[in-house]
Amino acid sequence: MHGSHPWAQAHRHGRGPAGLLGALTLTLLAACGGGSGGTAGNAAASADGTVLVGLTDADGDFVHYAVDVVSLKLVKANGSVVETLPASGRLDFAAYTDLTELLSAARVPRGTYVAGEVTLDYATADVQVEVGGVPVPAVPLDADGNPLARETFRLRLADGRPLVVTPGRTAFLGIDFDLDASHTVDTAVSPPAVTAAPFLVAEVAPVAEKELRVRGALESVAVADGSYAVQLRPGHRGPGPAFGDATVQVSAATEFEIDGVAYRGDAGLAALAALPPGTLTVAHGTLTTAERRFDADLVLAGSSVPGAVLDAVTGNVVARTGNVLTVRGATVVRPTGAVLYRNDVTVTVGDATRVRRRPGTVVDTAAISVGSRVEVLGTLTSTAGESLALDATAGRVRLPVTGIAGRVAATQPGQLDLTLLAVDGRPASVFDFAGTGTAPVTDADPESYEVATGALSLAGLEPGDAVRAFGYVADFGTAPPDFAAATVVALRPLVARIG
Repeated sequence: MHGSHPWAQAHRHGRGPAGLLGALTLTLLAACGGGSGGTAGNAAASADGTVLVGLTDADGDFVHYAVDVVSLKLVKANGSVVETLPASGRLDFAAYTDLTELLSAARVPRGTYVAGEVTLDYATADVQVEVGGVPVPAVPLDADGNPLARETFRLRLADGRPLVVTPGRTAFLGIDFDLDASHTVDTAVSPPAVTAAPFLVAEVAPVAEKELRVRGALESVAVADGSYAVQLRPGHRGPGPAFGDATVQVSAATEFEIDGVAYRGDAGLAALAALPPGTLTVAHGTLTTAERRFDADLVLAGSSVPGAVLDAVTGNVVARTGNVLTVRGATVVRPTGAVLYRNDVTVTVGDATRVRRRPGTVVDTAAISVGSRVEVLGTLTSTAGESLALDATAGRVRLPVTGIAGRVAATQPGQLDLTLLAVDGRPASVFDFAGTGTAPVTDADPESYEVATGALSLAGLEPGDAVRAFGYVADFGTAPPDFAAATVVALRPLVARIG
C-alpha cells in the first residue's frame, strides 16, 4: 500500500477487480455480562455473553444479492443450539464491498460453540449480475437447476478452533460466504442463471480490514461517557423487532451530520442528545478488539440518514449533462421502508443542492463528476416502472470515497497514469466521460487515466501492475488530472480459500 488517510482506512485491504466476487463475514463478539459501557450494552446475567453479528462483501460481478437472512444459529459442543437473530431481515450482500454491517447483537449463554447454521430465504430474492456493464436480474438455482427457496448452510470453523463465550472476554468469529467460489453465473441464457453451492467457513478473528457500519434507532445518549446507545436496524430495516442493542463511542474527532447540519465531537453528541428516542442513526467506524468497543468517526442522524425522511439514491454517476446525473447500479430507499434496485436513476441537482464529502467538508455541485460514488437525498418525481427520477435541487448529496482499479501505464512524481478497468467495481466502458475535462480534448480517457497522488510513494510500481486507488474524482469540467488519490494499493495475486 502506498500512503494512507484516516477516512481511507476502510479500503486498505480492498480486493481488485479479479478478486473474490463475494464474501459474507459475520463478526461475533462475546462481551461480559452485567456492568455497562461495553460495545453491546448489558447482558441479562453473568452467565451470558453478547454476540455481535456483522455482514460484509467483496468486489465482483454481483450488482445486488438481496436475500432474507432468516436464522443464524450457533451450536455448542454439547449439541445445544442458540438462535442469534430475533427476526428475518433482508440484506443485500453486494452492498458491503468496503464495509461490514452490524447485523445483530444477541445475548447467548456462555460456553464453547463449535459450529453453526445460516438460513437464507430466496423466495423473493433480488439477485442482479452485470452483463455488458448493465445490471440484469438473474435466477438463483441449486445444483440440480431448481430455483432456490429456503436454504440452510452449515457453518464450519476453520482449523477446528471453537468460539468460546465467557463473561469478561471478547471473542470474534469471521464467516466467509464466498460468492465467487460458490456460484456459477451463466450469462448465455436469458435471464442469466446463478447456480449456487454455497459453503461457509469461519475463523476466530476480527474483521479488521473493513469499516464497520452500525445503523439503529436512538435509545439514549451518555454525554459524560462520550457514547450513545441504539436498537439495531441493519440494512434499511424499518419498525419491527430490534436486532439487539449496541453502544457507539465518539471522540473529539468524530464528525456528525444531524438533520443536514454538521457538528464535531461534543457539539455533535449534544445535538444527538436533543433528538427524540427512536430517531434513526448510522455510524461508521472501527471495532476495537482490545477495548471491546465500537469507535465512530462519522455519525449520521435524523433526516441525514438515507430513507429516514427523504428519498435516497446511492450508486455511481456514469454520465452528467449540465445538472442532470445518471446514477447506475442504483439503490433507492424510500421513507416508507421500500427498497428498490434499478439500472439507472436520473438525478437533478441545482445551485441550492448541498454537497459534502465529509460533514465538515462542503463543496459545490461541480464536485459531482463522472465516476463519483454518490448518496443523494431528495424527492422521487417519477416512480413509473423502471424509469425513476429524483429531484435533489433542494436536497443533499454526500460523496463517499470512490475506488478505482486499473493497470499502471506510467508513473512520475505526484502522478500515476492508469489503464482504467473499473470504478467501484463497474467496468470503465460504461462511463461516459464527456464534459469531465476543461475542453473535449482533455476529457478523462480510460486508456490514460491521470491520477494525482501528491506525496504518496509510488516506489515499486511497474507498468502493467494491477492497482487500486481510493479518493475523489476531479471536479466536473476541470480534468486533468482525472482523480485525486489518498491511498494507492498494489494488488497481489489472490488465493481463494475453500475450507
